[in-house]
Amino acid sequence: MGTTYHVRVVQAELPPQHVAGLRDSVAKALQRVNDLMSTYDPSSELSRFNACESTKAFPVSDDTAAVIRVALETSKQSEGAFDVTVGPLVELWGFGSKGRRTEPPPAAAIAKCLPSVGSHHLHLLPGPALRKDVPELHVDLSAVAKGFGVDKAAEALESRGITRYLVEVGGECRARGANERGEVWRVGIDRPVAGNLPGADLEKVLALKDASLATSGDYRNFFEWKGKRYSHTLDPHTGWSVPNALASVSVVAKTCVVADGMATALMALGPDRGLALAEDRPGVDALLITRTKDGAFRETMTSAMRRYLRPPVR
Repeated sequence: MGTTYHVRVVQAELPPQHVAGLRDSVAKALQRVNDLMSTYDPSSELSRFNACESTKAFPVSDDTAAVIRVALETSKQSEGAFDVTVGPLVELWGFGSKGRRTEPPPAAAIAKCLPSVGSHHLHLLPGPALRKDVPELHVDLSAVAKGFGVDKAAEALESRGITRYLVEVGGECRARGANERGEVWRVGIDRPVAGNLPGADLEKVLALKDASLATSGDYRNFFEWKGKRYSHTLDPHTGWSVPNALASVSVVAKTCVVADGMATALMALGPDRGLALAEDRPGVDALLITRTKDGAFRETMTSAMRRYLRPPVR
């Protein structure tokens, strides 16, 4: 997945061999997600589907089907703002596996990609299987697979009797039970400033119990050209980097795969439409941080999000 992970477990008297077993279970769970859904590994299940030019049914695992199901539902709820078929655009813009760009791609190249982009070209069939309407369709699950990895790591812990834990993969989290002090887990949300190390400057602290958290932003994966910032969040309708003032979106939901996809969807929708969608989506709460013209940050959030807010730990 190209990132780090951290697992914290609270359990009395765990023998070393049990700890080693937990480590192995988590590592295997994350490796399986990578083996299925990596766009960097040509042998992954997703890469093989992308490389296949047939429009016939392509058998996939239950796990890949589960992530695709969440992706298609999120696409529908966001009116197409979230779309996992933007793979060709991701590569064209230099945010994928084929190297970086320092300026936007030519408009003609973007226009050439658009006919093969759109979740309506992707179908989830019983079996399970996937089918594409156009041979060029390329699926990129980067916006949901990491969250799914968090969920699978959490399941691996629970299958071994662990009921108090915090799992974090590349900034996406899932928490259950109480921490080692018997209190609710606290997770920091970074101030969306480019160049800051994770955790160096916190915008907010959230309390998580039996919930997941995912954050999407424009301050880590982007480039600037002629004084304008172009982030990795792309508009599947236009093919261009989303030009809104949102700097960061953090979403709390029961599962991390839902939180992960919804955070990206809200980033693509922008502050007003994004907040409206979060308010309408049961079981989803969001904090949206907008960059103002003077370089400051303005926060908006769903009505129920405040229940998660906590003061920083001193």
